[in-house]
Amino acid sequence: MRRKLFAAFAAWTMLVLASLLPAPASAATGLDFGGPYVLVDAQSGDVYAEHDALRPWYPASTTKLMTAFVVFQALKAGEITLDSPVVMSKTAYGQAYASHFFKPGEVLTVDNALKVMLTRSANDMAMAIAESVGNGFDDFILRMNLEARRLGMSRSRFVNPHGLHDTRQVTTARDLALLTRAIMSEFPRYKHYFSIEAIQVKGAVRRNTNLLLGRFRGASGMKTGYICDSGWNIVATARRGGRELIAVVLGARNAVDRAERAAALLEQGFDRGIGLFAGSRGDITKISSGSSYAQAGNMRPVVCGGGKQVAASPEHPQYKAIKGGPILIDTGEGFKPSHIGPRSGKRQVVAVAAGGVDGSGTDELARRVIVANIGVLPRPRPAIIQAVSPQYATAFAPKEAAPEPIVDPASLLVAPPSLLPRPRPQP
Repeated sequence: MRRKLFAAFAAWTMLVLASLLPAPASAATGLDFGGPYVLVDAQSGDVYAEHDALRPWYPASTTKLMTAFVVFQALKAGEITLDSPVVMSKTAYGQAYASHFFKPGEVLTVDNALKVMLTRSANDMAMAIAESVGNGFDDFILRMNLEARRLGMSRSRFVNPHGLHDTRQVTTARDLALLTRAIMSEFPRYKHYFSIEAIQVKGAVRRNTNLLLGRFRGASGMKTGYICDSGWNIVATARRGGRELIAVVLGARNAVDRAERAAALLEQGFDRGIGLFAGSRGDITKISSGSSYAQAGNMRPVVCGGGKQVAASPEHPQYKAIKGGPILIDTGEGFKPSHIGPRSGKRQVVAVAAGGVDGSGTDELARRVIVANIGVLPRPRPAIIQAVSPQYATAFAPKEAAPEPIVDPASLLVAPPSLLPRPRPQP
């Protein structure tokens, strides 16, 4: 009798929890929810909720998580320090949707470059980092893909460091969760870069693009992303009571929508009892949902197509911001408080500026500044990485032999790009 009562209670609880999860995407378009999502325990890797977590998707600026990860690896290997120089070149400055906080020829420390890139999602700073760390752009992109392979991100490929649209650059919600777990476990000392609420640059205060920081209890990072083709993406982390969760939401309809959907997932994980069933949806490495899709989802018609206004519904929520208060959400029953609360406390602002770099290697630094000012980038040395970490030592045969594929194209299910693209000239 007791066993039957427990089984009935467990079944009822699971039904309640299922009703709290975001509505699934429709079979017809796969986009009514807005795209794939996954909720993962950062420590154990248990999956609490997911939908189409292996579906290829354009990463947009969540790409910068991998850009930062490669920098962290270079710091660990002793190739650079936080005071090493990052030079803003004309090529970097000319990237689309650049921040333009720093002009060509200006030099920042790696420390300040990371703060600018991750807080403001600066495309020009991401390119400057890729050009300045290691042996140049090609070498940096190669490292991004090698790290993806090492971490098991089998359905991801990178061709640029910032996430500007390229049909060859894809990832999945599962892969981004794997990357986030790696950052948290391998480089906990650098987690603070992802939680900076605002930076001050040349007198102007620029807030973080992550709306959860300072508005969602326990929010601790990580990164947002947006291009028309991907929709609005977010990788969000939060910590409460000794547990830290990772929510990845891809293809939301606007900046508030992605934050609200991530907050709803995180809230469920902390407060709705999902932790009682840890592992019931499998380990993060066992996910198969979404693997049948051959092409990345395309949100351009939805978020940039100028579609008609539709009535509020769970699939098409409407939002209203109250100055100094919470964000309200209407899912068809009138506006109510969302999971994104009022700002708690004063926003913490971190100042960043050019200069302050390590004085060693001044000849090389001067050369880089000259190159940045005249707009001619040097051809990097052969992209063979040496003495970085053990997994790189055997990644290539000697004498510049062609590298093995980053992933099996059949597994990726999208057309593989050339391994080492050169940045296109900017108009």
